[in-house]
Amino acid sequence: MSEITIPMIPYHRLPLIAVLVVCYTLAWETGRLVKQLKAGKRGLDQLHIQAYNRLRNPLFPLEGKIAAELMASTSGTDSDFVVKLIDVLPDDFEKFNEGAPLGAYTRQLNGYQWPIAMEIRRGRFLKSDVTPQALVPGQVTAWDVPLRDHDHVFKKGHRIMVQVQSSLFPLYDRNPQKYVPNIFFAKPGDYQKATQKVTLGGAQGSYIALPLVK
Repeated sequence: MSEITIPMIPYHRLPLIAVLVVCYTLAWETGRLVKQLKAGKRGLDQLHIQAYNRLRNPLFPLEGKIAAELMASTSGTDSDFVVKLIDVLPDDFEKFNEGAPLGAYTRQLNGYQWPIAMEIRRGRFLKSDVTPQALVPGQVTAWDVPLRDHDHVFKKGHRIMVQVQSSLFPLYDRNPQKYVPNIFFAKPGDYQKATQKVTLGGAQGSYIALPLVK
């Protein structure tokens, strides 16, 4: 087994609209969720997507620990970063039946983005898992994002996609982007806009390490 690293290089940025929560079933969390919805209109401001060319090898097998390291900064004093590793199926993965009912096309797997690994890292716990600390605004910091152990095979014609974003709301609580002693008790006024930057390319660029099986 050997390890390869995939550098993250600019692809395109996609502005996202406000997050709309239709239903939330965990009653004990509802109050906190409503507080966070009122605190800000956006769950995500930007999403960085890196999609690579179609794989030419018949198989691209992974087995073991997947990890990403981001060289990133924020204009605030706290932040989250989320890294996703995605298997993108080819646009011609399956033949579409032109005689299928209206709406059937959206249920086929052509171009489907299959999440393989996904993890969130909270800035206040970068240096210690038990003692939170504020981030220094504008300071580029190494964010190690362990994506756990996975066994997966990227097949020929598929693409590897990496997404980096600064929120996983509503699956994960919103970060005020301002350091507070306890996010669960953050007040609406604590939530603020912030600019997150990820260093791409070069010796100090961000990357994701994949355990390739030979």
